[in-house]
Amino acid sequence: MVQQGYDVVATVAAIPDSDFAGQVSAINTSVNPQTRTVRIRATLGNEENQLRPGMFATVATRQPQDQEVVTVPRTAISYNTYGDFVFVVEENDDGELVVNRRTVQTGNTRNSRVAVLEGLKEGEQVVAKGLLRLRAGQRVEVQEDEQPAEASK
Repeated sequence: MVQQGYDVVATVAAIPDSDFAGQVSAINTSVNPQTRTVRIRATLGNEENQLRPGMFATVATRQPQDQEVVTVPRTAISYNTYGDFVFVVEENDDGELVVNRRTVQTGNTRNSRVAVLEGLKEGEQVVAKGLLRLRAGQRVEVQEDEQPAEASK
């Protein structure tokens, strides 16, 4: 999705060695139903007056960089009216694996994985199946699955 203020870079065939930087200055509110496109206006820097009316340009948007986030399988998140949570697998004082309930703040979902914005660190293991039968402090045994349930970037 493009938003007003995003950076753009334009290249013009008539001036192949130059790039022209600018920003999205306006976005049309209607979508063309035949082409499913939206018209966007960008304001470009042209200090040396190289750009002329009627020139064709290729324009690329530069959206803000993606931030790295921890993701977990969608099945690992328990959605609750009091806050979303996961069960994190940890080692107790006796060296046994137990689960502890941890509240998390979730973000976008893509390809059956959910971004965890707060509450979980990279590399921590979470339970991906059988959440309804778990309670905090319960001993567990890790079973390898075709898709690892550990938090990843």
